[in-house]
Amino acid sequence: MSDALDETLRERGLANTALSCFLPSSTSVASFQGSTFYFTITTKVAAQSEQVELSTSPVQLASKRALIVDDNFTNRQILRLQAESWKMETYTAKSGKEALAELAKGTQFDIGILDMQMPEMDGITLARQIRKQSGCQNLPLVILTSLGRVETFSDFHDVQFAASLSKPIKQSQLYDVITRILGNQPIQASISHSPLVDQHLAHRLPLRILLAEDTVVNQKVALLMLQKMGYGADVVTNGLEVLKALQKQSYDLVLMDVHMPEMDGLEATRRICQEWEVGFRPHIIAITANAMRGDREVCLAAGMDDYLSKPIQLQELAEALSKCRSQRSSEFTSIGTQGKVMSLELQPSPNVLQEGQNQTLKIAKIDAKILQSLRNIVRGDHVAFVELIECYLTETPRLVQDISTSITTQDTKTIWKTAHKLKSSSASVGAMDLAQLCKVLEVQGRSSNLENSRELLSQLYQEYEQVKTALQKELAKEVP
Repeated sequence: MSDALDETLRERGLANTALSCFLPSSTSVASFQGSTFYFTITTKVAAQSEQVELSTSPVQLASKRALIVDDNFTNRQILRLQAESWKMETYTAKSGKEALAELAKGTQFDIGILDMQMPEMDGITLARQIRKQSGCQNLPLVILTSLGRVETFSDFHDVQFAASLSKPIKQSQLYDVITRILGNQPIQASISHSPLVDQHLAHRLPLRILLAEDTVVNQKVALLMLQKMGYGADVVTNGLEVLKALQKQSYDLVLMDVHMPEMDGLEATRRICQEWEVGFRPHIIAITANAMRGDREVCLAAGMDDYLSKPIQLQELAEALSKCRSQRSSEFTSIGTQGKVMSLELQPSPNVLQEGQNQTLKIAKIDAKILQSLRNIVRGDHVAFVELIECYLTETPRLVQDISTSITTQDTKTIWKTAHKLKSSSASVGAMDLAQLCKVLEVQGRSSNLENSRELLSQLYQEYEQVKTALQKELAKEVP
């Protein structure tokens, strides 16, 4: 295909779109200069379910009315802000009783989003009561459950939920579910499993990797994930350092955080595409904590080749790496000899946390499943796990103080940038409530609306103290 077509597709964010979307079954392809080649391919018509998956005409959410029920103030705020960013109208209730009272007034909604675990009346009980309300027998309901819970649709088959989502919920995931429900499109069941990751991927596919990430905790998590597949990586903290590193040596892959100081990942990628021709520049994978519809297209339009949203899942990273191709396989540098990497010995995976430990973490607002995934990544290396948690505990007070100072000085730009960074690192260690508070502050900073920011800051301090206590207890367990 011509370079001109490739450039056109890249400008429209379609550089990686399958050619089958554009080409008929019999095709001739010609370069604008040189020889002409002809070939014929035979294709099958995709199944209807696949056609639905590729739908590019989502239902419009503007003016759709959403009922949001959650006893946690922060969670309600997050869901409300997300829905309103899609121009939806929302009504939030802190209890099932409050939600039923609103429905009893005759208020009509297009969709209901219910938290599973609430005091007095849980989400299932509330859903059953909603079904008894006039005109609510067919109201689409989405239930939000916590990770690690074992509820299945058989537990509440009589309610007929439209979807069940496990926390933490990504914005893009919620958007897709709502648009599918309101567009009468089928929702694929989410299967929870932990596929095995090829621990020898680096030997089959040697890659020289550059990691661009400004948050120390996320650096360590990414390095541990890479190491689990046999890779090492050089580490830089902003886009300018990416460009300097590429000028010194070649890399097969850049894991590029989108939000970094001095120069962000998008601008760095544009510079790379300007200075290095196709075939001579590295494969670039975007890493972002936003995970909103349209983010992927923005990244691809900037010249990135792939996209991952935080918190990164090991299997997703492995699949993204598998798409890369090494240009210098003979020059591959293994763990321990490549740049700034963590020196860790791989050991057998530990047993899963006992139920009592999970319950303790749950009370302390730490997601036990995420914390356990970190233990699985380091595969029993106590030193590496301790180093990761201590890094978070060292970095977080400084970030919280920066947020406090910025609120005092009304520095909205620093507020959203710092809150974004703390949100990302907190999610990496399982501090999901703390991450949600940061998300509210980030949204306020971006919109230059600091209403209730002092109250949020107070909650942030209190939440971090609980997180710190919980993580310190986990560190105590690591003492030989």
